[in-house]
Amino acid sequence: MRPTREEIQIQLKRLPSDKAACPDSITNRILQTSGERAVDMIYMYMLIIWEVQTYPGAWALALMQPIYKCGEKDRHCPSSYRGIYLLNTLTKLFEGLIESRLSQFTEKFTLLRQHNKAHAQADKYMMPYTRTLPPYNRTSRMVFPDTVASSTLLQHIPLSAETD
Repeated sequence: MRPTREEIQIQLKRLPSDKAACPDSITNRILQTSGERAVDMIYMYMLIIWEVQTYPGAWALALMQPIYKCGEKDRHCPSSYRGIYLLNTLTKLFEGLIESRLSQFTEKFTLLRQHNKAHAQADKYMMPYTRTLPPYNRTSRMVFPDTVASSTLLQHIPLSAETD
């Protein structure tokens, strides 16, 4: 089922507004305050991505920013820093859409076992599943609570036309 304009609007509102700009210099706040015409263009863009089932190449890019860990660490030592990756804002928007749909799907079909629901929120006892998305060889990771749920769910989710 194709995304709706309302889903895109919901995901735009969910984006945190005070985050650093990504490699394309577009911030979440710019997208959130850009008006109805921009929402229409973003919606059309998301529909194209949904139909061709492939991320744009620019979404594979990230800006790595080193952040000083603080304390009495040597500022000249690389281990005194941690890296954060600034991703394309539209990437985060689209991933929010996918995550929302996956959450609704797992709740509708009760794919999370009752005793694992508390652990799922704490990211414990989760089974990671990794797929490489052609043509950019970008790895996409999904996490599920057990192998039965993950294998059942993954049979119904095409990640790209080449992986069907």
